[in-house]
Amino acid sequence: LAVAPLALKHRENKNLRQRIIVFAGSPLGEGEDRDEKAMVKLAKKLKKNNIAVDIIAFGDGIEEGEGERVLKAFVDNINSGDNSHLLIVTPGPHLFSDMLISSPILSADRSASIPEELGGTGAAPAAGGPSAANDFEF
Repeated sequence: LAVAPLALKHRENKNLRQRIIVFAGSPLGEGEDRDEKAMVKLAKKLKKNNIAVDIIAFGDGIEEGEGERVLKAFVDNINSGDNSHLLIVTPGPHLFSDMLISSPILSADRSASIPEELGGTGAAPAAGGPSAANDFEF
C-alpha cells in the first residue's frame, strides 16, 4: 500500500481518478500492517494525495478480532466523500463475485454507465458516441 501511490503518480492518463483496490485473502501479518497507528498515518497520507482505497477482505480469520478493527480504522481515516470502502466477505454459500458486484465498491461504476433517464448518473460516455447502439463495425 505504501508503494502504490508511486505507480499512480507516474500513470499515463492523469485525467482518471486515483484508486487502489486491495484484496486481503489472509489475516494481517506482523509489523506495520497490524499496527493501527501506522495504518492511520498511511491513510491520512493517501487522503492528502486524493487517493481512494477500497479493501476487500475475504477468507478464514479476516472477519474476527484486531485485523478487522485495523482495516476499519484505515478506511474510516482515508474516506473522503464516501470514496473508500471496506468489504468483508465471510466464508459461506454465497459467491465472491456476487458479493463484490452488490457492494458499494462497484455500484458507483455501474451507475455511471447507466443513462440518466434509466436511473443512473450517466457520467460515463457511450463507447461509440451518442448513437453507438445503431453503429456497427464489420
